[in-house]
Amino acid sequence: MNKNKKIISIVVPIYNEEEIISLFKDKLLEVINKIKIFNFEVLLINNCSTDKTKFIIDHFKKPFKIIELTNYFGKENAILCGLDLSKGNYVIIMDPDLEDPPSLIPKLITKIKMGYDVVYAKRINQNNNFGMINFLKKSYYFIFAKFAEPNLKIYENTGDFKILSRNAVNNLKEIREITRFNRSLTSYIESNASHVNFKRPSRVKGKSKSNFKFLWNYALNSIISSSSKPLEIWFYFGLIWFIFSVLFAVFIFYQKISGQSLEGWASTLLFLLFFSSFNTLSIGVLSLYLNRIYQEVKKRPNYIIRKK
Repeated sequence: MNKNKKIISIVVPIYNEEEIISLFKDKLLEVINKIKIFNFEVLLINNCSTDKTKFIIDHFKKPFKIIELTNYFGKENAILCGLDLSKGNYVIIMDPDLEDPPSLIPKLITKIKMGYDVVYAKRINQNNNFGMINFLKKSYYFIFAKFAEPNLKIYENTGDFKILSRNAVNNLKEIREITRFNRSLTSYIESNASHVNFKRPSRVKGKSKSNFKFLWNYALNSIISSSSKPLEIWFYFGLIWFIFSVLFAVFIFYQKISGQSLEGWASTLLFLLFFSSFNTLSIGVLSLYLNRIYQEVKKRPNYIIRKK
């Protein structure tokens, strides 16, 4: 390693990637070995994989560095671990599934050398046809844009694949939230950003970890950690419901004194059912925020390293 060269750190969170991690290593080395003006370190953050991933990566040699966590701390905190341990003048965050193609790395480096602090990899071959997954994805981006705080935006059709300057990395490391959403936190700490377009390839091996449950929790955590508007909206719902209840009570009282009281229980039961559902949903929204507060006030570490 030439000590006079600048360093680029590549942070790769991994979890159960036994089928593709060796291929990823070969593809990545093929690219970075051609880049002679930088030294590289590749930090593989093993998020307590339960398959053979650990035994495979233990045989990797430089520039790979293996960090083994004691438990599964989530992808966001695994990325934070990599940022904490990175030494590079620039840091690239990417997944090992080859849907983040290593061949894009030279373009990311060229772009950030223009003076940006963050350069995102933006997918341009998204499926624009109507479908449930596409509908849910567009709905998520719409809701996030409407709900999130102005300085916590995310760019549509981007993921964790990006390159950051050392200044941006240092600022991002200062934020120690347990329930993290690095995509919006990146825009929070740095607005001097750009992007590089690419056509995202399909996963060639292994199974995606992004099942419906993962995506649902991911979307929920991202909105709750980036906005308090759901609480505000529910306050106004409650206010409207209170006004409606008062008006309904006045109507019932008028019907009573005029001798035209309503007969039957259908309307009453429907009213009670709606009211109880509204209360349950309100408590649910509050519980989501209370749970996040509970996680934060315990002040547990974002991750624990078993071995480097």
